[in-house]
Amino acid sequence: MISNENEIINNYSNNYNNNKKQKIKKWNITKKIRKIFKGTNNNSIIINRIYNNTNNINNTNNTNSNNNNPNNNKINKNKEIENDNINELPIEILGNIFRLLIIHFKIETPSHKEFTNILGTNKLWNNIGISVLETIKLDRCKHLPSIESFKMMKKMESLKQLKIIGGQAMDIEYIEVVKSLNQLTHLNLFSNKIGDIGFKNLAIALEESGSKLKFLGLSYCDLTKLSGKPLCQLFKKNQSLQEIILSYNQLMEEGTIEMAKGLPYSCSLIKLSLSNNEIGDLGAKEIGEALSQNKTITELDLRCNSIGSKGSNYICQYLKDNRSLVEIDLWGNSLGNDGANGIGKALETNQYIKSINLTRNSIQEQGIKFITNALSLSLCSIVTIDLSSNSLTLEGTKEISRALSFNRSIENINLSSNKIDSNGSKILCKSLLKNNTIKSLNLSMNDIGEQGCIYFYRVLKKSKNLKELNLSLNKIGNKGLINLLSNQFDYDLEFEQQLQQQQQQQQQQQQQQQQQQQLHNHYDNDMEISLELNINNNNINNDIINLNDSNDFKYIKSLNLSQNQITFSNEIIELVLNTLKNNIQITQLNLESNTILSNSSLSQNSPLKRLVSFSKINNITIGYL
Repeated sequence: MISNENEIINNYSNNYNNNKKQKIKKWNITKKIRKIFKGTNNNSIIINRIYNNTNNINNTNNTNSNNNNPNNNKINKNKEIENDNINELPIEILGNIFRLLIIHFKIETPSHKEFTNILGTNKLWNNIGISVLETIKLDRCKHLPSIESFKMMKKMESLKQLKIIGGQAMDIEYIEVVKSLNQLTHLNLFSNKIGDIGFKNLAIALEESGSKLKFLGLSYCDLTKLSGKPLCQLFKKNQSLQEIILSYNQLMEEGTIEMAKGLPYSCSLIKLSLSNNEIGDLGAKEIGEALSQNKTITELDLRCNSIGSKGSNYICQYLKDNRSLVEIDLWGNSLGNDGANGIGKALETNQYIKSINLTRNSIQEQGIKFITNALSLSLCSIVTIDLSSNSLTLEGTKEISRALSFNRSIENINLSSNKIDSNGSKILCKSLLKNNTIKSLNLSMNDIGEQGCIYFYRVLKKSKNLKELNLSLNKIGNKGLINLLSNQFDYDLEFEQQLQQQQQQQQQQQQQQQQQQQLHNHYDNDMEISLELNINNNNINNDIINLNDSNDFKYIKSLNLSQNQITFSNEIIELVLNTLKNNIQITQLNLESNTILSNSSLSQNSPLKRLVSFSKINNITIGYL
């Protein structure tokens, strides 16, 4: 960007080299432009200077009434000179200065009130604005601008993004203006109730070959099944659209069936969101068939669409032939155990899907086996999986743990709200110690309790790959926090030796690529080895094993312990503070919505005061205590 400014300045200096009154020093203007990108102080000075000049223009009549005061005249004269100098800059330089301001401060007009005031700085703003504005946002306007003002956008060749969020619905006259903006790449009409008629008119323009639009947001736009055919034609003819958001409309089965007929012809669409459209099983079937032929869609959002096991099995059947889909979101449907069976079969054969969301799908321990069988295979490619709110309980946790013991691709897993207790925690932690890929684990809203925290101390201490752990809403209390952050127990040496042997066996089995049933048998034998803690045994040789020295976890970066019925006394606060001091890699230790005792004040040198100060100095997020 700066190199372009130098070229403009050089041309200007050469053209006016013989005119001393209009000559402007190259280095001086370049310096002013570059100041925009230096520290907040310089930014504030520039903005305030422009803003003050704006006020001078608006208050010209007031200065005339104060002419009797010599001091006021002197001040006004200086300000007028400064304002004249700004307005006498060449329009090319002014345009680039404003462009830098818009980009640097991410300004969207006309919603940005401060910048609207800045516009008065320059007498030529109407000309400059047409050439530099890239984004216009009308946010929940009760009344749209007059149609004459709206038509001004036709002259803005630089305009790339138009956002009309909620507010007065655009009628045909306004939509005609939007249709003529061929330079747009981003159009967001979120919650603007254009309806089927409005969208049909808009889609006609987007079907033309000259369209450059890449993003189209149509959530909450009152689209019904009647928009199915226009969407079909749009997908068939438009060659630029990469992402379309159709969430929270009423396409229903009929509209989805019509729309899906155009998807095989799309050669540009990458992201398709159809959440909350009640597409049902028949709509899911048509989407699945379209996916078997489409070669470009990588992300598909089908959340909350009343899709049952039949609908999901249709999709899974066609996924066998798809090689482009990377992410699929089925949150809040009704797949059940039968649907989980189809998901498992699809994941066994499709090595291209990296992320799948199965939250709130009534998948129980019988159904989770089909999915974990696929996750246990060496060919599994899933990186992110969400199984939250499925009531997996202890048996389901065992299946997940088995899969994690052998899986080598999953990095992020969400198991929140699955009734996992301390026994499930023990089994899960054992598999985490053998897993080398999990980076983020969400176990919020379970029943881990204070006993379960004992096992997670071991994970925090030993796991090199786990960076984020969410244990919020688990009722761990003060004892659980102590168990988690400070080792109070000695681990059985026999378990340590057995764990190493299991890891060696696992590597050998992976190299030999044994069949899935062999993995089951191995895990069943493996489960007989329990994770035992000698809480009351004082006869263990601490020279052999001693993890009591410090709570240095070394690898964890984010630990969420919010809403856990913890009462922060001075002793507990000291424990948290020592944990932060011993683990400089931690950037987040969320302790929100717990209780602070009245004697834990913010007085100088109090533990709470030192905790707050330490977190601020080291940029550690601890939440609102």
